[in-house]
Amino acid sequence: MKNVKLSGGNQKVGKCPNVSLIPIKDCGNCSECRDTCYAMKAWRQYPDTRKAWSHNSKLFRSDPFAAIQTVVNQLRKKRKLPFVRIHVAGDFLNQDHVEAWALCATEFPGTKFLAFTKMHELNYDVMPSNVSIVFSQWPGMPDNAPKGPRAWCQDGTETRIPDSAIHCPGSCEDCGMCWELPKLGRDVYFDVH
Repeated sequence: MKNVKLSGGNQKVGKCPNVSLIPIKDCGNCSECRDTCYAMKAWRQYPDTRKAWSHNSKLFRSDPFAAIQTVVNQLRKKRKLPFVRIHVAGDFLNQDHVEAWALCATEFPGTKFLAFTKMHELNYDVMPSNVSIVFSQWPGMPDNAPKGPRAWCQDGTETRIPDSAIHCPGSCEDCGMCWELPKLGRDVYFDVH
């Protein structure tokens, strides 16, 4: 199998390895956010990004366990690996996809993994303790996620954001709090951009 394309980072997540899939197509439960999807800008603007994300989508749709093994092999070659971001674009496709990422995280117990997801119906109990699952909540989206931290999106209409929620400053390298949300027992909110 060909390797999943890892990104070395971007302006928001910093120098954090991450894997992305196709926005909207690989995002279940996106009816509330598809018209304002932040990842569509990169999808439209960068042909190499489109190619990489399409390649990843094909591999994960074909065999998520074989695809994740290529991620594990690539991550093993990195010297220092404090953080990995799962899906800057895209989302978990199904339960096998979740379980494949759980296996990956188990291989790197000293690395913190982070995934935002709108796939609230999947079982994340399989994830080891070094994975932070944060349930995305867009305006108009019912809050039917299991217990756990939420990532609220504020477009000026969202009224459900708790007072204790952390406002995203816009750079994971400067903050990094989302990797700690389950431990902190707090939510985060982002201004829709």
